[in-house]
Amino acid sequence: MKIQNFQRQTVKNLRSEIENALAEISSRYGIDVNVGNARFSNTNVDFKLTLNVLGEGGTVITAEGKAFERVKNSYGFGHLSVGDSIKIDGSYYTVTGFNSRRRSYPISFVDNSGRSFKCSIKCLIDNNPSV
Repeated sequence: MKIQNFQRQTVKNLRSEIENALAEISSRYGIDVNVGNARFSNTNVDFKLTLNVLGEGGTVITAEGKAFERVKNSYGFGHLSVGDSIKIDGSYYTVTGFNSRRRSYPISFVDNSGRSFKCSIKCLIDNNPSV
C-alpha cells in the first residue's frame, strides 16, 4: 500500500511499525530506543527518536539522570541517587533526574505505573531528609 498523504491514523500505524522494527536494534545493541512525539503535515512526518545507553541492572542512563548525579551534593540531596525510592506527600516514587532548565521544579521522578512528575528542590529535601 502506497501512502498518498499522512493522516492521524496513518501516522499512528507507522509509529507502531517503527517501534517494532527498532525493538530488534534495541536488543541487538543493548540500548533503549524511544520513539517520541510526531509532527506531521499531509506530505511530511517528523518523529523524535531518542537512544540511551543502559547502565547497571538495565536502567536507562539519561541526560537528566547524569545531571542529578552531578549536582546532588551541591544542592543538599547527596544522600539520594537516580533510581532511589523517595516519599513525596505520603506516596512513593523513583528518582529519574534533574533538569536545570526547569528552575522552579527541576527534580524528575516517576510513580510505579511510570507516570512522570516533578518537584522543587525544597520539596525533595523536606520530604526526604538525610539520615
